[in-house]
Amino acid sequence: TGEGSRRGYIGQSIIGFGLLFLGIGVLADTFTDLGESFTLPVITEPWIWSVLVYIGVGMVLTTLMQSSSAALVIALSAAESGLLPLNTAAIVVIGANLGTTTTAILSVWGATSTAKRVALGHVLFNLLTAAVAVLIFTPLLATVEAIRSFLGLEPSPAVTLALFHTIFNVLGVALMWPVSGRVERFLSRRFQTEEELESRPRYLDRNVLALPHIAVQALAREVERIRDMTVSELRAGLAVGGAARNQKSEAVVQSLANAVGDYTAELSATALPTDITRMLPDLLYSTQQLSVVVQSMPELSRLRDEAVVQDPAVRSALDAMQASAEQLLEGLAAGDPDAPPDDLEAAWQELETQHAKLRQEALGGAAIGHLTAADMSLVLRYGTLLRRLLKQTRQARVRMAAVSDRLVSDT
Repeated sequence: TGEGSRRGYIGQSIIGFGLLFLGIGVLADTFTDLGESFTLPVITEPWIWSVLVYIGVGMVLTTLMQSSSAALVIALSAAESGLLPLNTAAIVVIGANLGTTTTAILSVWGATSTAKRVALGHVLFNLLTAAVAVLIFTPLLATVEAIRSFLGLEPSPAVTLALFHTIFNVLGVALMWPVSGRVERFLSRRFQTEEELESRPRYLDRNVLALPHIAVQALAREVERIRDMTVSELRAGLAVGGAARNQKSEAVVQSLANAVGDYTAELSATALPTDITRMLPDLLYSTQQLSVVVQSMPELSRLRDEAVVQDPAVRSALDAMQASAEQLLEGLAAGDPDAPPDDLEAAWQELETQHAKLRQEALGGAAIGHLTAADMSLVLRYGTLLRRLLKQTRQARVRMAAVSDRLVSDT
């Protein structure tokens, strides 16, 4: 009756803990019986080799059983039964923690870059903690015993080892906390995908925020980069089969747009000249327009693939609008940011003319039965969406040109 309710979840948690401790009890009993006929090898070599061997024992146990908890239970049981001295069992506990790194490494084989970075962080955490714990092993174990005595806990090897395991992990947190920022930056530069590299701003340098004109120039260059990507996506979306393209570019552009917004907000918080303040809305609005264009690309590609009609007049009008769109995109490409505005205006007017012809042919073809209502709807929707996306891209280009002119006049 409690299924799906809070009471049900609490009950499942209690049952889970019960089964966990039942399993630990079974393991402990089995190991105790096994200990009568099985002993771990005694190391007579120098101390460092003893440490390495028993660390290896803990790692192997965790790797084979894919559970550090099970390995810890074995170490606790062995110490409790006198099969292992307390200090040796503590070394096995360190090895069991290190053994979890093998599971992390194996689990991220072929995984995402984020998962690989998390796994590497896990490995670094355990390696650093284990190295420090070994270096200060004797005082660390003495500290654990002192804490156990202070807390009034039972003076048994199992209790001491359980407390040792807890303090071992607390030690790891204490060691990593001061360097967490550096570790995060180190990990963020590892296993980077092409998408992650593309989504990282190239020109937004927070060190120049105190220099408004230079900061605005950096913003303008980043927005121009977003425009490059948008025009490239539009060109690809005009090709048949564009709907099957990988849509990673949408995430890249959105990430860059967010970075532009954050950078603009930081810049706005400083004392800015009036001319700089007037440029920021154009930059933000252009970024927003370009982001919307890229978000609409899957729909444009889908309509392009589905708008396949047999009527010659409609087909010709569709191809003509496609050609005029490609011509306009050539002028909007960032290879020549100062392309003559008259050429862009002429290309835009040609697109408007071809769009009107497409609408006329689609409606006329449907009226005389050469085109189905569904095909007419696809053609009209494709033409209207293509016109809207090109218009937004063109408007962003015009706004960016205005910002560029202001920056030049101010220098």
